Amino acid sequence: MKKHILSFSLLILLLTGCSISNKQTKIDNYQNINEKLGNATSSTSVNNLPDKNVSMLTYINKNNNFSIGYPKNWTYKEGKEFNYAFHIFFSNENSQFGILPQGELDRGLPQNKPVEKKITINNKEAIRKDWKLENGNILIIINFLDYPKTWNKNNRIDITGQQKDIEMFDKIIDSFNFVE
Repeated sequence: MKKHILSFSLLILLLTGCSISNKQTKIDNYQNINEKLGNATSSTSVNNLPDKNVSMLTYINKNNNFSIGYPKNWTYKEGKEFNYAFHIFFSNENSQFGILPQGELDRGLPQNKPVEKKITINNKEAIRKDWKLENGNILIIINFLDYPKTWNKNNRIDITGQQKDIEMFDKIIDSFNFVE
């Protein structure tokens, strides 16, 4: 009888341990899907940012040929609009940074004229448009003129947030790379 109780106890312990381990794996994969592929990296950078020590993670999307750094304390959510247009949004409590390789998800643009300029990101030409919104926030839309085959002409990076976060947005933009 004692052998059966001991065997049963060991079986319960093993099953419970596997269940907890499996749940943690699912949580880790949800938090950064690329960790399971070995694509996420972490580094610490010190810049003239509001938060002097900003720990960054790297997100890599091989299907859409890009990588980007984002603050470790931000979250991200991937999705598809109409089951075909991939998008990903990185966010914190005040700001959102979206990447839409095929465009779509158009929420409309402000009526006022943006500040527009040509920029280069990862040796690719792009158009950057900046708006100051009525609520005091900013909206930045970046459209690549030169982009990989997996992107289309309606592509965009869509950024909304507070003016105080502009340095962080620029840091994220500077980390963007097209990958093969």
